[in-house]
Amino acid sequence: MVWGAVWWTGKTDLYFVNTGQSIDAVKYVEILESTLLPAVGSMSRRLLQQDLATPHTATLTKDWLLAHNIAWIKDYPPNAGDLSVVDHVWSWMAKRVRDKKPRTRAALTQAIKDAWSELTQEHIRTSSNTSTKRWENAETTEDFL
Repeated sequence: MVWGAVWWTGKTDLYFVNTGQSIDAVKYVEILESTLLPAVGSMSRRLLQQDLATPHTATLTKDWLLAHNIAWIKDYPPNAGDLSVVDHVWSWMAKRVRDKKPRTRAALTQAIKDAWSELTQEHIRTSSNTSTKRWENAETTEDFL
């Protein structure tokens, strides 16, 4: 598994989870500590969008986010990938990785790193604008509830 975050003016480094390692709240906080916190630095407005996976909603995670002045969207709808900026980014990256046809784990890791490096802020902003429009549309339908 690979973890990364994007926002209007930046992105984190990628975090590669070891094969067979599960992600619990302790591991998730470790990922946030090592990637998200250094990347957001002294940003005054910090809002994290994440799904409702157990490590994301654990008390340990919530306490860590609060301690680091990071707000999060608490009522993110389940199965709403089309509302997520990072899901659009992962989709874009997946296509680039598939195009390289990696045949080994090392080649796959490198292809993922290359795609992340090629990801521009312009693409992130376009994904963000698209997601914002979908949020606005979703809020006006019963499907949002």
